[in-house]
Amino acid sequence: KAIRPVRGINEVVEDIREVVLDPRIITSFGDFTIQDRELLEQMEINETCFYQGQLDLTYDNWAADDVLAAVLPEGVETAASYSLIGHIVHVNLREHLHEYKHVIGEVLLDKIKQARTVVNKVDTIDSTFKLFSD
Repeated sequence: KAIRPVRGINEVVEDIREVVLDPRIITSFGDFTIQDRELLEQMEINETCFYQGQLDLTYDNWAADDVLAAVLPEGVETAASYSLIGHIVHVNLREHLHEYKHVIGEVLLDKIKQARTVVNKVDTIDSTFKLFSD
């Protein structure tokens, strides 16, 4: 599941919201631009509204690309294009990823809900066919 950047924190009072910020970008009220701080203050949001907390992330919070970047060896480019047709994921693995095809397949099966099968398209499909109707 993706992390919801804005979420309700009080079930009784629905207009109270918590905004999750990327700590690599914003760690305090002073990290906002002057213009942004002025806009926030107009909404009665000031320095006292900020706190740093812990947000526990699990495997479910990460997209397939993020998981692959984490589990494949450092320096291995993880870009593998794929398309989903029905329940089949068609993957175009580059040659340097072939030795990791099983882990890539498992991650895609796990992260793409409707996927039941992952196939690596090793050659172009260019057969000609005709459909006849009565």
